[in-house]
Amino acid sequence: MSKLPVNLKRIHQPGGYTLGILTVEDFTCFTLERPWRNNKPYISCIPSGQYPMKRDKTGKHRCYRLEDEIVTPRSAIEIHVASNVDNLQGCIGLGYLFDFFSKHPLRHSALACDEFLEAMKDRDAILTIEDVK
Repeated sequence: MSKLPVNLKRIHQPGGYTLGILTVEDFTCFTLERPWRNNKPYISCIPSGQYPMKRDKTGKHRCYRLEDEIVTPRSAIEIHVASNVDNLQGCIGLGYLFDFFSKHPLRHSALACDEFLEAMKDRDAILTIEDVK
Protein backbone atom coordinates (compact mmCIF):
# COMPACT_ATOMS: atom_id res chain seq x y z
CA MET A 1 0.00 0.00 0.00
CA SER A 2 1.39 3.43 -0.91
CA LYS A 3 1.98 6.09 1.71
CA LEU A 4 -0.05 9.28 1.81
CA PRO A 5 1.85 12.29 0.38
CA VAL A 6 2.22 15.25 2.76
CA ASN A 7 3.94 18.38 1.41
CA LEU A 8 5.68 21.17 3.29
CA LYS A 9 6.95 24.24 1.46
CA ARG A 10 8.92 26.48 3.78
CA ILE A 11 10.78 29.79 3.88
CA HIS A 12 13.66 30.39 6.26
CA GLN A 13 13.07 33.73 7.98
CA PRO A 14 15.79 36.05 9.28
CA GLY A 15 13.90 36.46 12.58
CA GLY A 16 14.95 33.16 14.10
CA TYR A 17 12.30 30.81 12.76
CA THR A 18 11.20 28.91 9.66
CA LEU A 19 7.66 29.38 8.32
CA GLY A 20 5.90 26.98 5.96
CA ILE A 21 2.67 25.75 4.46
CA LEU A 22 1.74 22.09 4.92
CA THR A 23 -0.78 20.35 2.69
CA VAL A 24 -2.30 16.88 2.74
CA GLU A 25 -5.23 16.21 0.42
CA ASP A 26 -7.73 19.07 1.12
CA PHE A 27 -6.09 20.12 4.41
CA THR A 28 -3.73 23.14 4.54
CA CYS A 29 -2.13 24.95 7.47
CA PHE A 30 0.93 26.99 8.46
CA THR A 31 4.00 25.42 10.03
CA LEU A 32 6.60 26.81 12.39
CA GLU A 33 10.10 25.42 12.94
CA ARG A 34 13.37 26.56 14.43
CA PRO A 35 15.87 28.15 12.03
CA TRP A 36 18.46 26.09 10.15
CA ARG A 37 21.41 25.28 12.42
CA ASN A 38 23.15 22.47 10.55
CA ASN A 39 20.62 19.82 11.63
CA LYS A 40 21.79 20.00 15.25
CA PRO A 41 19.44 18.16 17.63
CA TYR A 42 16.91 20.30 19.53
CA ILE A 43 17.93 23.64 17.93
CA SER A 44 17.60 23.19 14.14
CA CYS A 45 14.82 22.55 11.68
CA ILE A 46 15.30 19.34 9.72
CA PRO A 47 16.86 19.33 6.24
CA SER A 48 14.66 19.45 3.18
CA GLY A 49 13.95 16.01 1.73
CA GLN A 50 11.53 13.12 2.06
CA TYR A 51 10.69 11.50 5.40
CA PRO A 52 8.43 8.56 6.22
CA MET A 53 6.14 9.34 9.13
CA LYS A 54 3.65 7.44 11.25
CA ARG A 55 0.87 8.20 13.67
CA ASP A 56 2.33 8.45 17.16
CA LYS A 57 -0.02 7.43 19.95
CA THR A 58 2.64 6.99 22.65
CA GLY A 59 5.05 9.95 22.31
CA LYS A 60 5.05 13.25 24.15
CA HIS A 61 2.61 14.99 21.78
CA ARG A 62 0.73 12.02 20.28
CA CYS A 63 0.32 13.37 16.78
CA TYR A 64 2.78 12.28 14.05
CA ARG A 65 6.45 11.33 14.25
CA LEU A 66 9.12 11.13 11.57
CA GLU A 67 10.92 7.81 11.43
CA ASP A 68 14.08 8.36 13.49
CA GLU A 69 16.66 6.54 11.39
CA ILE A 70 16.01 8.83 8.42
CA VAL A 71 16.96 12.10 10.20
CA THR A 72 20.32 11.05 11.67
CA PRO A 73 21.67 12.23 14.14
CA ARG A 74 18.23 13.39 15.29
CA SER A 75 15.42 11.47 16.97
CA ALA A 76 11.88 12.02 18.26
CA ILE A 77 10.98 14.60 15.60
CA GLU A 78 7.26 15.19 15.91
CA ILE A 79 4.53 17.27 14.32
CA HIS A 80 2.56 18.88 17.14
CA VAL A 81 0.90 21.87 18.79
CA ALA A 82 3.17 24.91 19.24
CA SER A 83 2.70 28.66 19.57
CA ASN A 84 6.37 29.70 19.16
CA VAL A 85 9.81 28.22 18.55
CA ASP A 86 10.37 27.83 22.30
CA ASN A 87 7.75 25.05 22.13
CA LEU A 88 9.81 23.22 19.52
CA GLN A 89 12.96 21.14 19.97
CA GLY A 90 13.58 20.54 16.29
CA CYS A 91 9.97 19.52 15.66
CA ILE A 92 7.28 21.01 13.40
CA GLY A 93 4.41 23.05 14.87
CA LEU A 94 1.06 23.45 13.08
CA GLY A 95 -1.34 26.41 13.13
CA TYR A 96 -3.91 28.35 11.14
CA LEU A 97 -2.72 31.91 11.60
CA PHE A 98 0.70 33.52 11.77
CA ASP A 99 1.20 36.84 13.57
CA PHE A 100 4.65 38.25 12.77
CA PHE A 101 4.41 40.81 15.58
CA SER A 102 3.67 38.45 18.47
CA LYS A 103 5.85 36.51 20.93
CA HIS A 104 3.51 33.60 20.14
CA PRO A 105 3.20 33.92 16.35
CA LEU A 106 1.56 30.58 15.52
CA ARG A 107 -2.14 30.68 16.35
CA HIS A 108 -4.97 28.13 16.51
CA SER A 109 -2.40 25.34 16.77
CA ALA A 110 -4.53 22.83 18.71
CA LEU A 111 -7.33 23.16 16.15
CA ALA A 112 -4.88 22.74 13.26
CA CYS A 113 -3.41 19.60 14.86
CA ASP A 114 -6.86 18.12 15.48
CA GLU A 115 -7.89 18.75 11.88
CA PHE A 116 -4.53 17.44 10.60
CA LEU A 117 -5.18 14.18 12.49
CA GLU A 118 -8.66 13.98 10.94
CA ALA A 119 -7.18 14.47 7.45
CA MET A 120 -4.46 11.88 8.06
CA LYS A 121 -6.87 9.18 9.35
CA ASP A 122 -3.95 7.37 11.08
CA ARG A 123 -2.38 6.60 7.67
CA ASP A 124 1.37 6.23 7.15
CA ALA A 125 2.75 9.07 5.05
CA ILE A 126 5.74 10.50 3.23
CA LEU A 127 6.53 14.08 4.22
CA THR A 128 8.25 16.02 1.43
CA ILE A 129 9.93 19.20 2.66
CA GLU A 130 10.92 21.77 0.04
CA ASP A 131 12.71 25.02 0.80
CA VAL A 132 11.37 27.91 -1.27
CA LYS A 133 13.77 30.72 -2.09
